[in-house]
Amino acid sequence: MSNIFIKNVTSEIIEIEDLSITLPPSGEIDLKDYCDVIDVSVSNDILPLVSNGKLIVNDGIRYLNISESIRHLTGNTIVGATDRQSGKLRVHQTSRQFGTRICFTGASDDPSTPKELGTGERFIFEHKVGEPLTITKYFDFNTYMNETYIHEAYVSWSNTKFDYAFLDFVSAHPIITTGTNTNYNLYNNYLIVPAAGNGTIDITSDITPFHGGLFECKENELGKMPQGFWNADGNIETGMFENITPAPNGDGKFNMFADEIHLARLGNKIPFLDNGFIKLQSSDIDIMPNGLRMKITMTTYVDENNPDHDWSMTFMLVLHRKSTTYIS
Repeated sequence: MSNIFIKNVTSEIIEIEDLSITLPPSGEIDLKDYCDVIDVSVSNDILPLVSNGKLIVNDGIRYLNISESIRHLTGNTIVGATDRQSGKLRVHQTSRQFGTRICFTGASDDPSTPKELGTGERFIFEHKVGEPLTITKYFDFNTYMNETYIHEAYVSWSNTKFDYAFLDFVSAHPIITTGTNTNYNLYNNYLIVPAAGNGTIDITSDITPFHGGLFECKENELGKMPQGFWNADGNIETGMFENITPAPNGDGKFNMFADEIHLARLGNKIPFLDNGFIKLQSSDIDIMPNGLRMKITMTTYVDENNPDHDWSMTFMLVLHRKSTTYIS
């Protein structure tokens, strides 16, 4: 068993009955000194204590968040109960984060209704002869207070002739202008950072909506947080940020960008021919923080041997979401 340190962060004695472990207030132990990995993975008592924050887990390097803790305790598996008939242990390997559900969706979320999910624009592209050869659409997702990951996609198309698509993740951003003695400066021509009344740019758009320009910082796979230069309190009822304040030391929860920032390319010049269907399969997941936008650009391929033509394309996403229909 790799290192699994657990710590009682309450002021009470905690009993992990099915592992026969007692932890005093603020007590910390290495589980490998008390049991083996199978005992931990099938324990019905330890996981709820971790889920409700009474126990925290350390992998020998750092303390983990709740989702990481569950994965570490179970060896990156979701472990079910022992089969009642055979007595065998049922184990299911999954990339789904603990506490999220699978959501198959053919539409984005509507930013104007932050608590509703799946009520946004449908994932449909169509081109008719004579229309612009390039179509670009943005799709937004209400992920503030709703932990959301993208997993896979299913794509179908008809009547295409080497037409192709780019699938990108980009940032939402406010609109800026030059200014004098403002509270905003520009770092490296893209990052908006706080200024103490001596700034050289100003923001002319409303940054209080969830999709108004604040981009949420999230831990990477190594548990490291990027620098964030702004803090804010989100109101899920209104879909607005309140108390937006500077974090000049870079220890804030949000960033703001001066323009659309290309963050990741999920699909590069994916070709489509005739009629077809494909599953964009992955064993991994990517988190979708607030302020992340999916940008899809579909191009009709035309040359001397391939005239303009009608075509259509649609897709469905597989998401892992804490809430799948309504954020409560």
